[in-house]
Amino acid sequence: MIRFVLESRESLENELRAAGHSSEAIAEGRVFIGRKRLTALDDAAAVDGALVTVWPREELKDAVILREERDWVAVDKPVGIPTIADHAGREHSLAEVTKRAIGASSDLHPTSRLDREVSGVVLFAKTDDGRRLLASLREEGHYRRRYLGIGSSSAALADEGTFREAIGRSEKPRERRVEGKDAVAAETHYRVIARIPVLGAKNGGGASALLFAFQPITGRTHQIRLHASHAGAPLLGDSTYGGMKTITSSVGRVASISRVALHAARVQLQMEKVTIEIVAAVPKSFGDLWEMVGGDLNALEAAKKLPFASQG
Repeated sequence: MIRFVLESRESLENELRAAGHSSEAIAEGRVFIGRKRLTALDDAAAVDGALVTVWPREELKDAVILREERDWVAVDKPVGIPTIADHAGREHSLAEVTKRAIGASSDLHPTSRLDREVSGVVLFAKTDDGRRLLASLREEGHYRRRYLGIGSSSAALADEGTFREAIGRSEKPRERRVEGKDAVAAETHYRVIARIPVLGAKNGGGASALLFAFQPITGRTHQIRLHASHAGAPLLGDSTYGGMKTITSSVGRVASISRVALHAARVQLQMEKVTIEIVAAVPKSFGDLWEMVGGDLNALEAAKKLPFASQG
């Protein structure tokens, strides 16, 4: 990343060139003036004196196409890639990678946005009909999602329940908080599939590892992460909301956590005449983390296949 004060359109071109960035950095969405993404060189002329940030191009990652229909496509998102354009631009986002993979001529529209360090199923609408279809299924409670999560908790938490804390904005632009500014209703069903009392004092006071099966009813930003944290069971790797970044197992092995322990494992679309199941395999990084805390991989499959609660 480089930063400099904008003097003129010409100075922007010169700075980009001097730093080894071509004008493609603008086309790729990697150049910001303040917090606004720059889309054309001509737009720079009107904001002389502003701070310019240029983010480096990231390595493109592959995305596995799980199912493609005329109006929508389902993709298995890997960890480390944003669903849509972020500060590093558009080209490496899941939306653009998928668009190229299926040869789409127009932009894709996500029906849910997984965070960069979260993996699993993402559905994109390819057409306006697809957007309307997926939106109507969500509104009617026929678009169901199953997430797996690994949290840590030293508090008593019921084996099953529903989190209903409203979620609003935080004082930090990229974060949210329970009952924050302009909070809106949020609802997440959860079930604890397994409890592993192995996380010792080095991890913050004898917490147990919990394997969760989550079913979000609403779709607020960071909803599952916030609800788990508010319940006293933040997800491993989620340092933004209190999750541990390093764990020590019962046998003394120490490991850093490189991802948020949340995986969108399954989506169910209930149509009039057919029910479509879309499943993303549990990635190795998630399975390794669960085994690290002493968990059985069979529990992950049980959590993934758990029947959905009715909604809508």
